Amino acid sequence: MPTRKCRSAPLRTVLLLAALVGGWGNARAHGVILTQDTRSDLDVVETTAAFDTGEPMAGAPITVFSPRHLAHAWLTGRADRDGRFRFVPDPEYPGYWTVRVREEGHGATISIEVPGSED
Repeated sequence: MPTRKCRSAPLRTVLLLAALVGGWGNARAHGVILTQDTRSDLDVVETTAAFDTGEPMAGAPITVFSPRHLAHAWLTGRADRDGRFRFVPDPEYPGYWTVRVREEGHGATISIEVPGSED
């Protein structure tokens, strides 16, 4: 009877070494929490991004899309050290603005309703 080589042995070795060297507890969080607060008195939208462990997504890339151009970024930037990002949406583009945060393969998207300018 022919013998078969076990292909999972190298994988088991790598996983064992990773557990011994780095420890399982050092892995990044798998979830992201993205919240928003709109300051109507200043027309400022503030988003806060954090991993589901509560750790802020400091320096994470942020992309903002207007309702008029969902395929092209209206604004890009980075979260501050507390995971916050602020912007003033153009009142000429009322509707749902989209804010996306991504870092190290983790990310989230939120839609924020922005009313039009009052005449």
